[in-house]
Amino acid sequence: MNKFLFISVIFNIIFSYNSVFAQQNENLNVLNYNLRDGLSNNNINFIFQDYKRYIWVGTFNGLCRFDGYNFKNLFLEATVEGNSINHFKSYFKINDSIYWISTHIEGVFELNVNQLKLKKIENSPPVVTQINIDKNGNLLLGTLANGFFIYNHQSKQFKQYLLCPLRNEFKYNWNNNTVSGIVQDPLNDSIIWLGCRSGLKSFNKITLKINDFNLSRPEESHQQALNHVISLFAEGKNLWVGRYFGGLGKFDLITKTWKNYFYNPKNFEQKVINDNTIIKISLKKHNELWLATSAGTYTFNKETESFKKYNLVLNNKIINTGTTSILVDNARNYWFGHNDQIGITMSSPKLNSVKKYIFPKQKYVYDYYGSVITDIAYSKKHKRYFLTVTNHDGLLEYSENFELIRQNIIPNNWKNYEPFAVEVAEDDRGVIWVLDITHALICFEPKTAKFTNFKSSLFESCNSITSDTNGKLYFLTENGFFSYKENKWQNIAKLPVNIKLSNIKNDKLYYVEGRKIKLLNLVSAKTTLVSELPKFSTSNNNYIQNVFCDSKNRLWLPLELGGVYLYDLNNQKLSILSGKQGLISNTAREVIEDKTGKIFLLCNGGFYFFDEIKYRFIDFDNLINHQSGEWYEHFIAFTQKNEVILSQSDSFFLINQSQVLQFHNNKPVISSVLGNGFEIFQFNKSISIPNYENYIKISFTNFDFGSTREIIYEYSLDNNKGNWLQLEKGKNTVELQNLTEGSHIFRVRIVGSNNEVLLKFSIKVVWYKSKLFYIPVFISLLLFSIWLIVYMLRRKYNEELLKKMIAEYKLKSLQSQLNPHFLFNCLNSISALNKIGEHEKSEKVLQSFSKLMRMILNISNEQLITLKQELELDSLYMDIERLRKNYTFDYKIISNIEDTSKIFVPPLLLQPFLENCIKHGFNSDMQPMGLISITINKTTAKLIIEINDNGFGIESENNKLKASKGIEIQRERLKQFQFTNNMKIDVINHCLQPQGYIVVVEIY
Repeated sequence: MNKFLFISVIFNIIFSYNSVFAQQNENLNVLNYNLRDGLSNNNINFIFQDYKRYIWVGTFNGLCRFDGYNFKNLFLEATVEGNSINHFKSYFKINDSIYWISTHIEGVFELNVNQLKLKKIENSPPVVTQINIDKNGNLLLGTLANGFFIYNHQSKQFKQYLLCPLRNEFKYNWNNNTVSGIVQDPLNDSIIWLGCRSGLKSFNKITLKINDFNLSRPEESHQQALNHVISLFAEGKNLWVGRYFGGLGKFDLITKTWKNYFYNPKNFEQKVINDNTIIKISLKKHNELWLATSAGTYTFNKETESFKKYNLVLNNKIINTGTTSILVDNARNYWFGHNDQIGITMSSPKLNSVKKYIFPKQKYVYDYYGSVITDIAYSKKHKRYFLTVTNHDGLLEYSENFELIRQNIIPNNWKNYEPFAVEVAEDDRGVIWVLDITHALICFEPKTAKFTNFKSSLFESCNSITSDTNGKLYFLTENGFFSYKENKWQNIAKLPVNIKLSNIKNDKLYYVEGRKIKLLNLVSAKTTLVSELPKFSTSNNNYIQNVFCDSKNRLWLPLELGGVYLYDLNNQKLSILSGKQGLISNTAREVIEDKTGKIFLLCNGGFYFFDEIKYRFIDFDNLINHQSGEWYEHFIAFTQKNEVILSQSDSFFLINQSQVLQFHNNKPVISSVLGNGFEIFQFNKSISIPNYENYIKISFTNFDFGSTREIIYEYSLDNNKGNWLQLEKGKNTVELQNLTEGSHIFRVRIVGSNNEVLLKFSIKVVWYKSKLFYIPVFISLLLFSIWLIVYMLRRKYNEELLKKMIAEYKLKSLQSQLNPHFLFNCLNSISALNKIGEHEKSEKVLQSFSKLMRMILNISNEQLITLKQELELDSLYMDIERLRKNYTFDYKIISNIEDTSKIFVPPLLLQPFLENCIKHGFNSDMQPMGLISITINKTTAKLIIEINDNGFGIESENNKLKASKGIEIQRERLKQFQFTNNMKIDVINHCLQPQGYIVVVEIY
C-alpha cells in the first residue's frame, strides 16, 4: 500500500463515525391518496411514471395505475396459497412499454403498460427484492433467502448464485442468502455489488468469486446495524449504502474505504430505527441524494455532507410517517410511498406555490370584523413592505421575505372605530404616506416609528394617492390634483374628486369622469377627451371599479356588472370582455400587470390570468389546488419577486405565479372508455363498440396532478363545436347515453383552451341491419343461385350423359341386332347357292362376304365412318345380293360430292333400306330388270341421300304383310344415334306410281 493510500485509509477510519448536525427542515404541502381514493392498499413499495405520464404504484395488495383522478388496479390470480400473492415488491424498466415487476411470492411478471396486462416470466425466482441491469444488458435479481440471479436476455435463462451453501437450517439461508440491494460496478464491468444482511459483497462474473467488505470496526458496538445493508446506489467512484438503522454509508470503490453518516447519531447509539434506516437511495441533483427512510423523506448534500428533512404537510398538519419510495415526475411533482397505512402523498410546485401568512394578533382593541389588505407599498429605501389593513392596527411592516418586522397603530381619525387605512405610498425621502377612510393623510417615519397627521393649507381632505416610477407622489384632493417631490408641492390641474384614476405611465394619467375617458398630461397639465363609454343603465359611475393602463397602451376598466371594458389607445377601439372570454363572474374589481407584462384580473370569488394568444381569461384559481378556501376579492398585487399577493380575512397569500403557469398543461388525454363488460385503454385511429352498447363512459386527464381537482373540462359530440357542454369542476368523465348506431366523434378540452383531443368511435350496427350482414347474405344468395344453376346444369348434363350412355348401349344393342340380321341373310344366300349346286357363285359370294365381314369388323366400334366407307360397304353388300339373286337387279351410285372421304355418317346407314328393296321390291319374274339408284347431294345445311328402286312398292298387299325387321331396327337405331352424336337424321319414304319406292335420308 503506497503512502497516499495509507493516509487516506487512516483518515476515513478516523472520521468514519461522522455525526452530521447541520440538519435542515423544509415543509412540503402534499395531497394524500389512499383506499378512499381507490388505491388498492395503503402500504406502498414503489412508484414510477410511464412514458404516457401515468403514475404506477406497487402496493402490498395490487398494482395500481393513477391518472390524476382514478386508480386502475391490477391483481394476480394465485398459483399458490397465501395472502401475499399480490404483494408487488420492485420494478425495472425494460423499454417504454414493458416493465418487469417482482412479487413477494409469485415471481416476476412482465407488465405491458399499454395493454394493462401482467404476464408471468417463466422460471423466475419467487421472492425478488430488487431488479437491476449490468452493462451487458443482463438483468440482475436480488432475492430473499435464495441468493441472486442473472437473467441472460439472449438465452432467456436464469442462473442462480448462492452466497453461502444451502443448509437445512432456514435461519442460515435467510440471513446469508438474502440480497436486498444489487448494482453494477460503474468502474468494472465484471463486478456486481450485493447488499446483504451480513454486509457488502462483491461478485466477479468471470471468476465467480465473492468478496466480503465489513463496514464496521471490531471495537464498534453496532456492527450488525452497520453491516445490515438494505439499499445500494452506485454513482461515479462511490457506492452509497443504506443500512437497517445503520444510517448512510459512502463506500469508495477505488480505495475500498468507507464513511458513515447519521441524521441523528443519538438515535443510532440508542438503537432507534426510524431516521437511520435508509430504505431506498436515488439521485435528486448532481450534488444531492434522495433518501427514503423509516422516519420520512430526506435529502443528503454530498458537498456539505448535511441532511435535510422534508416535513409533509397535509391540511396544515405534519405527517410523521416513513417513506419507502420517492419519484420526481416529469412536471417536477414529488411522489412519496409509505408503508404505514398512509398510501401515497404528492407534492407539486403548484401546491407549494401558495404560502399563507396570518396577521399578527392586533394591539388595538379586538373587533368582531376580520381584517383585509387595502394597499401595499414597497420601500426601496428601507427594503421592506408596508401593508395597510382594515380593522387591524392600520399599518404592518414586512421584510422582503415577508417576515413580520413591526405592526403599527395609526392615529384613529375615525371616532368609535378601529383605524381604517385605505392607501399607502412612499415618497422620495422614504416617508410613508397613509390615507385613511376619513380622507386624512398620515405620515409615518420608519426609523422612529412615529405617525404625524399631515396638515396643509393647500387642501384638507384627500381622495387618492398614486405615484410614478421616479418616486413622485400625486394626491387627488378637493382643491385639485397635486404632485409632491423633494418636499415641494405643485398644483397640476383641477379634477373632480369622484373620478377613477389610472396608474401613471410616461407622465400620462387617464381617468374616467362620468362616461368619458380623459387624459391628463402631467408635464403640460393639459386635459384631452379620449373616448366616451356606452351609456350605463344609470348615471352612477361606480359601475367602473378601477382604471389601469398596461404596457401595451391599453386601458382596462373592470365593471361592477358586465365584465371588463378594454380600450386600445393605439387604434381607439373599445371591446367588452365577459363570459365568452372566460369570465365566470362578471363582477370585476381590479386589473394589474406583473413585471413580464402578464395581466391579472380580480373578481368576486377568484382571480384570472389573461391569455393574450387565446384572447381570453384563464381561471388562475382553478390551476391551484390550494386547499385554502375561497380567495378574498378585495385586493391583489405583486411583490418585488413577481409573486401574487391575495388577501383573505385576517391573512394573506403569496403565490409564485410562474410555477403555476409553467406546468399548466392544457391538452387532455383520453385515459379509458368503459362500457358494459369492456374497458378500452389503447386508442388508435378509431375504436369499435359492440352493437348492444348505446351507453359508454369516457374518462380523460391532463396529468396536471397539482390541480386536477380544480380543472374544468368541456366536451362536444359529433362535430357540434358550437355546443360545448361544460362539466363540473374536478369532474373528468362523460357518460354518453342513447348513442345511435354508426360513427361518432367525441371532443374534449379544458375550458379556456383551444387544444382539444378527438376520440373517434363507432357503435356497431345490429347484425341484421348492417351492410356486413347484407353483403354476406347477397353473396350467399348469389353463391346459392350459382350453385343451383350449376347443380341443375350438371344434373341435366348427367341426365343427358346417362341418356347418351343408354342410347349408346341401346345403339350398340340395335347394331348388334342389325349385324346378325345382315349376316344371317348373307349366310342364307350362300347356303341357298350351295343347295342348288351353284358352287362357283357360292364361292364368289363367300369371298365377297369375307371382305364385307372384314370391313364390318373394322367399323364395329366406330360411331361414325366416312361416306366413302359406307358406299364401299353398300357396294359389297349389293354385289353379294346380285350374285345370290342371279343378277335379277342392278344398282348405281350417283355422287354429286367431290370428296366423300370428308363426310361422316353412321355405319350401315343405307344397308337396311337396300336390303328391303332387294328382298321385297324385286323377284325373278320381274320385267324389266330391277334397278336400285343411290343419289348423293349436299347443300349448305344438310346431306341428302336418295335410295330409289323400280320394284313393287311397299304399299302392295304382299309387302304390307312383310314388314322388314331390319327397317324397324334401323329406324330405332337412327333415333338413338341422333341423340348420342348430336346429329339430326330424317328418313322419308313413299311409293312411286305406278311402281317403285323411294327412301330419302337427310342428315343435318
